[in-house]
Amino acid sequence: MDSQSMFIHDGTIAEQGSHHELLEAKGYYYELYSSQFQRAI
Repeated sequence: MDSQSMFIHDGTIAEQGSHHELLEAKGYYYELYSSQFQRAI
């Protein structure tokens, strides 16, 4: 079973799911993850 994460935005749960599910949804979690882990060109 995958771990579940909750992404809080403006004090409320904006997204919930596994790491993979949150990335696939391309929401707040995706934006944060992408901004932190994209490669410098």
